[in-house]
Amino acid sequence: MKGITRRLFIGIIIILSVATAVSASLFLQQNRNKTYRPLNPVDPGSEKYQGAGTVDANNDGVPDFGIVVTVVTPTSARIIFTNAQTNHITHMAIAMDVEPTAWQTFATSIDITGSTGTHTVYVKVKTKNSKISTTLSGTVLLEPAVYVSTTGDDAASGTRAYPMKTIQLAISKTIAQGSHTVMVAQGEYTPGNGLLQDIKGGIIITNHGVRLLGGWTADFSVQNGFSSLKATAMRGIFAEKVSNLFLERFSIYNAKVPADNGGGLYLNAVTNSTLTNINIYECYALNGGGAAVLFSRSNSIHATIYGNKASALGGGMYINDNSDGIDSLYFGRIYGNEAVMGGGIYAGLQGDKIYASVYGNYASDKGGGAYITIMRETFYGDIYQNSAQYGGGVFIPQQNDDGMSMRFARIYENNAFIYGGGVYFNKVVDGEFVFTAVSNKAVKGGGGVFFDNARCNIHGSVDYNIITGVFSSGGGNGGGICISNTIGSIRVYGTVNSNYGDAVTGAGVYLDATNCTFEASNVSYNKSLAAWMNGGGGICVGGASNTIQNTIFSHNNLSDGDNVYVHGDNNTFSNIQSCHAYSNYGSYSIYVGGSNNSFYSCSVMSNSYYGIKIIASNTFFSGIAAYNGNTGIQCGDEQSSVIPNWFTVISNACIYSNGGAGLSVWGGTDPASPNRYGGPIVVMDSYITNNSWVAAYLFIQSNVFFTNNVFACAAANGIAIYEEPWTYYTTGFYGPVLVNNTFATNRMQSLYFAYSTNITDIADLTTGNISSPAVSGNTALSN
Repeated sequence: MKGITRRLFIGIIIILSVATAVSASLFLQQNRNKTYRPLNPVDPGSEKYQGAGTVDANNDGVPDFGIVVTVVTPTSARIIFTNAQTNHITHMAIAMDVEPTAWQTFATSIDITGSTGTHTVYVKVKTKNSKISTTLSGTVLLEPAVYVSTTGDDAASGTRAYPMKTIQLAISKTIAQGSHTVMVAQGEYTPGNGLLQDIKGGIIITNHGVRLLGGWTADFSVQNGFSSLKATAMRGIFAEKVSNLFLERFSIYNAKVPADNGGGLYLNAVTNSTLTNINIYECYALNGGGAAVLFSRSNSIHATIYGNKASALGGGMYINDNSDGIDSLYFGRIYGNEAVMGGGIYAGLQGDKIYASVYGNYASDKGGGAYITIMRETFYGDIYQNSAQYGGGVFIPQQNDDGMSMRFARIYENNAFIYGGGVYFNKVVDGEFVFTAVSNKAVKGGGGVFFDNARCNIHGSVDYNIITGVFSSGGGNGGGICISNTIGSIRVYGTVNSNYGDAVTGAGVYLDATNCTFEASNVSYNKSLAAWMNGGGGICVGGASNTIQNTIFSHNNLSDGDNVYVHGDNNTFSNIQSCHAYSNYGSYSIYVGGSNNSFYSCSVMSNSYYGIKIIASNTFFSGIAAYNGNTGIQCGDEQSSVIPNWFTVISNACIYSNGGAGLSVWGGTDPASPNRYGGPIVVMDSYITNNSWVAAYLFIQSNVFFTNNVFACAAANGIAIYEEPWTYYTTGFYGPVLVNNTFATNRMQSLYFAYSTNITDIADLTTGNISSPAVSGNTALSN
């Protein structure tokens, strides 16, 4: 330090830490003719320099003196005068970044404050005889951290040049000094070698405002990596009952707490905190193999959590008891984790927002991607390629909150080994869920979505999902959606399209519930690859007292009931369209096999083969429009020897422009059976017009009552009613009852054996009929 003339160079290092501040001291002497010898060459952050003490090297009348500077707080340092002639010096003036002008009574020590960064300190003193020393200057560096390195020493001051080794001790030092930040160099920290040896955690944080900044290069000049915490046989980081915590750029791995929560990271009652650029992997715990967040709120966590395992809940992350509804934010990726429930994430929270991609996780029971127990969450990330027994993507269990809601991005390519490839709803009540479920798989039911005693609404589409169960093992139900044991309303504000399976009943939707209301925007292009299977390409309704409404079923494909298959009882269909069904097996657009089902204001149109087939009793149709490639409505089965006595009412229908018959009625073919009569059928207040072959075709014992209908055929003199009794029945044939009908541009034809008797005169309607059908009040508009 030779050549210092009228100048004091002061090196001050202030250390700011999350929990501790480090001391640094420097002893300087004002003497240009001396060579100073460090008394502590190990750590220049606390150097003292020896001076003469009575020499006036500057010839300014002021004896030389020394200074020791010690950090007091993150923004202040204490200046201690040494070797000063206190019997001569009476005043001093000290300032930062400006010339000192304010004199004050001399003291052997004084505190000076400044902000983080480099400053210039100016010092001068005044003696009894009013001699003023030369203004001395030097640089002051106020640093905002205690520094930690894998090569550090816990006996060091924690400066940039002489860092500490143990992160916990650095935190304690900053807390003692009232500071906040610890800067941690890159490298691997292990128990006893940078981390505590404590099952509770390698780092334990119980003070507010702690800031841990990892990932610094060895010289602490650039923060471009991660500090690695290998917490073998214990937890990585533990934080409890703190706020304003900040963690950045740490990788936590190999942590294990088999009987507790949060293998890598544990946050309990933590608020208003931020964790960013955190990696947690290969950790293990009872719940939350990677991380556990309990009773915490208003936090922001950016993390990549992968390859962790929990023996119970939340392989990647376990979030629970955050019940006050104050938002927390979760960002990042959660993948390749494993648990019994909630392979990726187990979330029992509300009001939070999760912006994470959750993929490639596995649950041995429920919720491969996520198991979510409390609603009002927003899940903006994708959930994909996860697997579980139930709910390959997401499992949502019982809820009793009538106002719950959840928003996802996309749920796709997940796999359930039993039910609910994309989402499994279990006893969820009156919820609103926004998501799309695409290309998910399930073996037994609900390739896209499975409802188990749940009622809620889906805002989004359920498309391209698959049932993978094969015919030899019984196949599966509901390629897109499977609804089981549900009471209440389910609405899909979107499409249920292009779902399929090798052997699936209800390729689009399978509804086996009671008192459930279902509707969707469009249920289309769903199919079973084994198209000869029975059971509804669009929807199969197997439950009772359900309502299916306001839905278009189109372009679906399955043998019986390409669009709609009904084998349950007391169901109601209202304002539906069943159209464009196509089957290589000559199927029906709507197949009704249950009893007491009703159809109101429905359109059955443009189907390639039959429109509606009814083989059940007490079926009611009102306001039906039917025009199809072959028969519009068929009552009975032409292939059955015995037909039960069933009662069907067709009212206010428009059965027109069908490629074959508008209406056909079939009776049984077994002469010994008492149940060989088709009907009774009531057709009333309807238009049966412009059908290519006949308006009504009555085969075998057909008890049909026509009243107040209009019959008109596509061609002049077309056939209105074609009655064809079976050859075995020469007596006892119950023909139609015709009351107050109108016949326009057609004829009634009744054939028996020779198929030769044609009736062209409306007055002779009884001619040639077996057992004389009742005729009353009919009118011929033209013949």
